[in-house]
Amino acid sequence: MLSCLKAACTREGIDLTKIPLTMDSWFVSQPLRERLLHLGFTKIIIAGKSNDTFTIDGKKQDASQWKKDLVLRHPTWGIDVPSCRVQGHSPTFGSILLFFFQKSTTRSYYLMDFSRVSMRGAEIWHIWKQHHLIECFWKILKSIFHIRAMQ
Repeated sequence: MLSCLKAACTREGIDLTKIPLTMDSWFVSQPLRERLLHLGFTKIIIAGKSNDTFTIDGKKQDASQWKKDLVLRHPTWGIDVPSCRVQGHSPTFGSILLFFFQKSTTRSYYLMDFSRVSMRGAEIWHIWKQHHLIECFWKILKSIFHIRAMQ
């Protein structure tokens, strides 16, 4: 589907691969990562799953445990939530950049940077903030048009 969309955009003079991609965790897979990179996408941020396993600084554990163990720094330049950017290793994805952040006072989440070149934390955060706004747009649109089941 992305190949067809990319081709249609290219015919209209739009380089779709210049637009950052964000996806929720249920889409995450190594074949998807490879396909997106092969299509030419360069900035890809994926929400992580709690049961993903990562080795960070020689210690291997589930992301749910890393979310408890990692120290999130107070908001810094360009990032308005407590966060931590760390390099890890995944049995599924190999070497990967992880961005952990606190969305509310009690909940921590993490993102995986599937980009060809690792991004700074602020860049990851600003791309992901757009993901949330897009989700809000679709929820409002579904509400206005009374559409219950729409993917």
